[in-house]
Amino acid sequence: MAPWIGVKIQVPVKFIIGDQDINYHLPGLKEYILNGGFKKDVPRLEEVVVMGGVAHFPNQARPEEVSEHIFNFFQKLQFSTNNPKANSTTSSLNGNRVSDLAHLHAL
Repeated sequence: MAPWIGVKIQVPVKFIIGDQDINYHLPGLKEYILNGGFKKDVPRLEEVVVMGGVAHFPNQARPEEVSEHIFNFFQKLQFSTNNPKANSTTSSLNGNRVSDLAHLHAL
């Protein structure tokens, strides 16, 4: 992990966590997430979602709601060839241009 110390995440981020996640209650973590520390390490953090009544796996507890958050986030990014901030890598799929979102798989 040493090579990654101090490296900032430079892609758009939407962070989703449950308010019952044990990690969220580690000393200082909630404050770090909500009071700007997280944003310093993740400069392109666009939104933090704290889901009430949800533990460590919000995607399993509320799959539809998490899917909606993810879908809306991608919609907001507007990956298209007309958006200068968008990924410029496009390919043709049956004659239609599609953005190459493979790099987002890790998100």
